[in-house]
Amino acid sequence: MNLTFLKKTEVILSIILSVSIFLPWCHTEVIKMGINVVRYSGPDCYVITSVFGFIGFITSIMIGYMSYKKYRYTWILGLLCLTMGCSFLIFTQFYEKSIKTYISSNLSYVIHHPNIGLYLFLVTSLILTILTFKNSLNELTSD
Repeated sequence: MNLTFLKKTEVILSIILSVSIFLPWCHTEVIKMGINVVRYSGPDCYVITSVFGFIGFITSIMIGYMSYKKYRYTWILGLLCLTMGCSFLIFTQFYEKSIKTYISSNLSYVIHHPNIGLYLFLVTSLILTILTFKNSLNELTSD
């Protein structure tokens, strides 16, 4: 099966999307206020152990397969990945604010910093959504 340059790019981007699931998505830091400020560097958050990671991994594999088989509506899965990445980013920021208000009596704060895996997932899913949508429009106009 001959793949065009655009389809090869989509398959490669879906592989990068799969790899980004295994990279850390956020870094947790605890700041304890007192006489002096103490910073505890917590563990990195690997999303593969959560529902986001499982669904994202399966979706990225499906994007690669659908791009290889030249399915028309692959962009919907790219949009799903983009939505999952954005919702993870929003929920971690919301979770951080709720933890700050809960622990504020102890003068401690929990901060989540987005990490390379989340950024790679968001950028790759955005590019995949644009490319696959553009490709599906080209296929519709050529029919």
